[in-house]
Amino acid sequence: MRVRSRSYQFTYGATDACTYFGSAETELKAIEQQWLDAYMKGDAAFIKNLEADDYVVIDPAGTATTKAQDVKAVTDKTFVLKSATMSDTKVMSMGDNYACVTAMLKMSGSDEGK
Repeated sequence: MRVRSRSYQFTYGATDACTYFGSAETELKAIEQQWLDAYMKGDAAFIKNLEADDYVVIDPAGTATTKAQDVKAVTDKTFVLKSATMSDTKVMSMGDNYACVTAMLKMSGSDEGK
């Protein structure tokens, strides 16, 4: 099982920050769902495009996986996600151009045959 927290940087013009954050929150939740869908579809190209070059995910055992390793696992089908649900999604604004998204993920599949 993989646990992830993701931070985003976003930029906006001279608009009402509260109104913008509301739409940014909706957009970030949609991106999270698209990311999860990409894992279920085995869409390594989407994942490679979305994840930052310094992306790292840490599993419950404490093992760190880099972007390159993550994309390779999806490409090689050593990480296969059969089903997943996301709940309790929260978007926290961390200033004018940053947000952090957290969610509870329940996933079923295999990681290196396990």
